[in-house]
Amino acid sequence: MHSRNVGRIQIADNIIQTMKSAVYDIRETDPFSSKLQFTITNRDVSPYGNRIIMMWQQNRDSIIKLFPKSQEFQKIKRLICRVWKISIKLMRTIRYQLKVIKFLLT
Repeated sequence: MHSRNVGRIQIADNIIQTMKSAVYDIRETDPFSSKLQFTITNRDVSPYGNRIIMMWQQNRDSIIKLFPKSQEFQKIKRLICRVWKISIKLMRTIRYQLKVIKFLLT
């Protein structure tokens, strides 16, 4: 059972016991090829939230490979910082020009 795979043995046993008490023939199989490397939280969380966590754990390495290498990342970061500084200077210049125009109009 999926619950047994993520460390929820009691839940899996309760499900099997309930199904057997309803006269269902149960054959327990694990559809997952490997054990998951995280624990599901005990607080009230949507099953979808836990599913997203599981998907992230399964796909994490392939997603990280899609991101640029650290040197490329540093270049992108510097470029973004440069553009940000230029935009701040531009905004200050525009603000100053608007103050001058407002002064001239009054």
